[in-house]
Amino acid sequence: MDLTALALSVALNYQSYDGEDVRKDSPVGFQVRGGLKEYPVYLWGSYDTNETGFLGQPFSKNDVMGFGFGARKSIGDFWVFGELGYASVDQSTHLKIQQEVVYTELVRNHNVYKRPVPVDLTGPYDQVSYTTEYTIDDDYMARVGLGWELGDHFGVTLAYRFFRPETYYNIIDTDWQERTGSDGYWEENSTTNMDTFELGIHWKY
Repeated sequence: MDLTALALSVALNYQSYDGEDVRKDSPVGFQVRGGLKEYPVYLWGSYDTNETGFLGQPFSKNDVMGFGFGARKSIGDFWVFGELGYASVDQSTHLKIQQEVVYTELVRNHNVYKRPVPVDLTGPYDQVSYTTEYTIDDDYMARVGLGWELGDHFGVTLAYRFFRPETYYNIIDTDWQERTGSDGYWEENSTTNMDTFELGIHWKY
């Protein structure tokens, strides 16, 4: 294969998150783009990390790995691009904070008159007599942006990434279910806003 026909770039992206429950865990994300110079369509892969949670308490560290295809249109030293793909989310959670925050969030949202909380606490600040779940699904990802060539091998990009994966969380107390004869538990299906503005510096081959 003629390597001169290949177009390859590696980028560092500074990201600013839109979601109020998301904060950056690392100052930069990484992205690789590759294709053939004569075609405007290319493949891309990306990696970044963030932390999510509720009530101002992040407890889930998320490694986000995306991949897909994109297309670009050059206009002199500038170009516009659009990308579509799929991203996986690998979570590691701080269980003690998760227990506290998920319980507080669900009780705040669902505790109404004559509707008992489906948890039988054994003492103040008890976090062991019930269990919680907090999961973020893999989902589709998209990106649109503008680039500017600074020379033969360097350029900058400004982009907006769309990524709002499905999120599920619940509280369950099996002792409460056995005692009351109920299968009741509280849960919510939502999305996590991981949209970002990205300022990138890329090196291209």
